[in-house]
Amino acid sequence: MAFCENCGARLTPGVAFCENCGVKQSSRSEKGGSGHTEFIAEHHFCEECGMKLNPGDSFCENCGTSIASLGMSFPQNTQKGIFDDNPNERFDLFNLFTWAIKWEDVAKKVSGEKELGIILTNLSVLASQLGVTEARVREVILKYITTAKRRGVEYYVLRLEKNSVCFGSDTPRDVEDIVALLRKVVDVARPKYLFILGNESIVDVINWDNEGHGDPDVDSDFVYSVLDTTSPWEGQDFNLTEALRVGRLPSSDGDFDGFENYFLVAAEGIGSVEDIHSFGLSAQVWEEESQFEFEHFRHNSRDVETSPDAGVEESREMLVYDGKDYNLLFFNLHGSDQAKYWYGQRGFDYPEAVSPDIFCDYAVPFFLGVEACYGARYIGYTTEESILKTALRNKCLAFLGSSRIAMGASEPEFRSCADIVIGDFLKHVACGETAGDAHILSLKALIRKSVSEQDCLDADDVMTIVEFSLYGDPSACIGKNKNTGKIKGLFKKAVGGVPKGIRIPMPDVDRASKMYLAEVNAEIEAKIDAYAAKYLPISRGDEIYMKGLGFSHKTYQLQNGKLYNKTYSFNSKLGKSRVSVYFDKDGNIRKTTFSK
Repeated sequence: MAFCENCGARLTPGVAFCENCGVKQSSRSEKGGSGHTEFIAEHHFCEECGMKLNPGDSFCENCGTSIASLGMSFPQNTQKGIFDDNPNERFDLFNLFTWAIKWEDVAKKVSGEKELGIILTNLSVLASQLGVTEARVREVILKYITTAKRRGVEYYVLRLEKNSVCFGSDTPRDVEDIVALLRKVVDVARPKYLFILGNESIVDVINWDNEGHGDPDVDSDFVYSVLDTTSPWEGQDFNLTEALRVGRLPSSDGDFDGFENYFLVAAEGIGSVEDIHSFGLSAQVWEEESQFEFEHFRHNSRDVETSPDAGVEESREMLVYDGKDYNLLFFNLHGSDQAKYWYGQRGFDYPEAVSPDIFCDYAVPFFLGVEACYGARYIGYTTEESILKTALRNKCLAFLGSSRIAMGASEPEFRSCADIVIGDFLKHVACGETAGDAHILSLKALIRKSVSEQDCLDADDVMTIVEFSLYGDPSACIGKNKNTGKIKGLFKKAVGGVPKGIRIPMPDVDRASKMYLAEVNAEIEAKIDAYAAKYLPISRGDEIYMKGLGFSHKTYQLQNGKLYNKTYSFNSKLGKSRVSVYFDKDGNIRKTTFSK
């Protein structure tokens, strides 16, 4: 009886390719007179149960059958395979009737030593989109799982396919179904990381109505962090300490090379960065705030560059051809849903500063954070039209950016929203945290600041939390994973603590941030208008001119009654732009944000 050299499945006599995984089988020779088969192959499997055997084994570790009794022998030139455990287990654990027992056993084995993670995808749909066989995609993922294990992260694949024992006969397609599945799995044994493979057609994003102002809705992967599909504007509580660390690798039609290249680079690059070289590029109008953020993760003497001084060609030369291997990249620029560029700003001039091809053939693996509006846009865009996709195809290990209009400040004293999320993310990455941990820590920093200063989150805060998503492996880190060997917290719940999984609501901080139209007295309103005027392109006050700019303004009151907000909207080269001023009942400015 023969078994596949790659996956261990029983083979039909005489087949050249495995009917389960598609891998071509090497040649075999029948030993005359002995009645047994000698495998001239890299892998060997027990003929009784199919478990992979290693050279030197006398008994099968799984079923205990004597190797000699099976009549099996190993050639002298046989080498140990790439996997030190049954590769089927990594892909098929959640398809077993005993998945819950095995999943909890996995958590117990890694607790205190390694971190646990889930790779989530629909393998058949992903392979079809990439234009290759399932076996080819499976091979890439399995090789990567092996490298992740060596650095202390145990990944198992949860496939959104039909007929899975874990979730029944139907394929979960809606976000609600996928979240329900994940809650079921997490409630047995808590993983730390969730690595999503594929774009929104493979594993869907959630689309929430934006109940603040700006974009009418927000695409987000935040739903997979908290496993709660309820709108974040509805006042649910959550505990980000308990959140899953989520990252996504978006896929593109026919781009298997880009998909595979990410894993090849990540396998070598994650944990191998010895020296950090930081680079920053900012719109000139935000130079002061950008330099303040940059100081927290700067590892060289270079200050933040600015645009318009740096256009597309200049930024490419600064970043790629200036003789230094920049591996921690910070961009505080404008973005748009109407063009592929990131933009600088001087006055009301918005020159192109970064294009997708800036990262083509980049020299070294890198981490990137960008504050720009639509800085992480990828849905409906090709690789050539998306800076995010191009970066991930060209050595970017982790990328944090926004799917919608992002808000931030121009001065350190009003540091908020995108400034905190991106600044703290890069700071924590530079300190050795994984990208997933750095992302969650940055969101917690934003929550702490807002709650301490205004007793609740405002609409810009909530929008920032849900629109900034992480792309790439959430377990990616600069150097050696600082958590392996001393895992605590999440895994304690998985191996005996109660509860074992996420149970929402989890009290931490109120997410409610609805704002209501309000009026303030004329004196205060005039004061706020005078303050905001320096940030608005309004040189004339006549009605026709203002209408041409699409200029509008509205005043709101936060639901806690302690702060007011006046938001000004106008048309610019980049589309709809916003300035938002928060003030108290006496007209004192508490916070100012600008669309990035």
